Amino acid sequence: MDFFNRDDIEFLSEWSEVPYDTTNPSHEDAAKRIKTKLWEPTFHWAKHFCETYEGFTYTGKKEWRQMAGRGKFEFKHYTWVKIHLEKYHHPDIFFTIGIEAYEKSPIIKIDFQRVSPKQLTTSQFEFLEREIKRENGGAFWHVVPDSIIRQRNWEILSTYTFEFVNKYLKEFKRIISGVYSLDQEKRIARITWNRNGWIMPSGRTGKSEHPDSHEGKFGYGHEEWLFDLSKIIDGYHYGFLEPVRKQQDAYLNKFYTIWLYTIDGETKKRFHVGQILSCEIIDSEHAQSIKDTYISKGWLSEMEQQIIDSGANSKGFSNYEGVDLFNIRFKPQNLLIENEYTELPKTHEIYSQSRYSFAGFKESFNIDGITSNTKLTFYSNPLNEIDEQGGDKVVTKTHIREPKAVEITYLHDKISKSLTKYLSSIYGENNVTREHLLGDTFNRIDVVVNDNSNLILFEIKTYASAKTSVREALGQLFEYNYYPENINAKRMVIVTPPNQHSSEITKYVEYLKSTFGIPLDYATYDWESNVLTGWKPIKNEY
Repeated sequence: MDFFNRDDIEFLSEWSEVPYDTTNPSHEDAAKRIKTKLWEPTFHWAKHFCETYEGFTYTGKKEWRQMAGRGKFEFKHYTWVKIHLEKYHHPDIFFTIGIEAYEKSPIIKIDFQRVSPKQLTTSQFEFLEREIKRENGGAFWHVVPDSIIRQRNWEILSTYTFEFVNKYLKEFKRIISGVYSLDQEKRIARITWNRNGWIMPSGRTGKSEHPDSHEGKFGYGHEEWLFDLSKIIDGYHYGFLEPVRKQQDAYLNKFYTIWLYTIDGETKKRFHVGQILSCEIIDSEHAQSIKDTYISKGWLSEMEQQIIDSGANSKGFSNYEGVDLFNIRFKPQNLLIENEYTELPKTHEIYSQSRYSFAGFKESFNIDGITSNTKLTFYSNPLNEIDEQGGDKVVTKTHIREPKAVEITYLHDKISKSLTKYLSSIYGENNVTREHLLGDTFNRIDVVVNDNSNLILFEIKTYASAKTSVREALGQLFEYNYYPENINAKRMVIVTPPNQHSSEITKYVEYLKSTFGIPLDYATYDWESNVLTGWKPIKNEY
């Protein structure tokens, strides 16, 4: 395919918005030239890009004219083709590439379907109009420089396109998340009690004891793996919600924002767990195909073994139909978890809910004010007379083990290996070591980079909550770097998967740095797209 020609681009500019006359032979010739010399190369650009880089698809029509009133047409001023990201797909939001007559140049931009969108509500459309401006020089209207065009090379243009998409990927994801959070029906869903952060089954403790319930019979619930984000298929995590199962046909193929809570069967305490944005309800055929994939990857047998290891009964687990194992799917970045277990006061309205119902969300369920206040205020609570009389006497009582967040070990391993390769491509394989031993101890640092004899320590954490990840990583990094009285590295970097709270965590880490002068950074790493965000590695930066 011949590259774009400057004369043809000038020709498009001359014919832009000219009324189309079907009886005029010169108009037919102009249409043919625009189609073959500009539209077809634009589609070739898109095809070459998507074949070169995984995770992208393209759509568009080679339509060189547009409506200009009732029954009338005019020549278009552009040749747009849409580039969709499979992992962050929305039919109405995309990157666009093509020739723009006004600029007389190829353009790359983030845009949305302004005419007859497929899935946008009014407020979502208005949100996109506010967010995506038709301005030059940024993510929303970027002119490809002449230095790229003059080389007349599809490979170079595709590489430049990928670099642009990569640069503005965070902005694109922010816009997608913003759209998903608007105008979506919000529901509540109770999930099974789990002491392992819904990464794996935690046993019978705290489960329902009703003999007719699944938990009562087998000692586990199908939501036990709801946050095991190590199992991703085509950018989605698949899971199960009991409240959805009861009237699943009514919810099929719809999207909901779901507010999650759980009940400890022993203490009867209620806990807010988190939210899932844009959670899609899938049908039985889809669920069965996902089950087949889980079987082929060995994930189902792994889950069955986890049931056994927890002390529950795995009988019948793998014989369940796919719909009984999976009925929802969501993008990992749409899981909002600040703390897996936020205890709700007994005055909270959720205490009136106990059944597994997919009820509508009420504003009275909001937890604003319950988790936001982190200001430490001292209060007096002296020993009472009974405490003092107890003396050294050992008092026997039943201990209720507190729930805990559990790290996703498989995801940790994936990120560790992928991040090591990524850093090796920058600093060289001989300067990057994974699971680096700390002196003559048995402690292992996730990744250590040697940058011109200055060390950088990377600690990876994959808890569902980014705040938990940072909390756990800080203590380890401080020990690795400073214990007992020395400085081992010039910088420390905490790495987590992408998450909805990354901006808040970044603000927290920046505050620690400025307040205490700690050489600490926070970054998120997307192992599927191989993108490190929040910390830019610069070779020989010291």
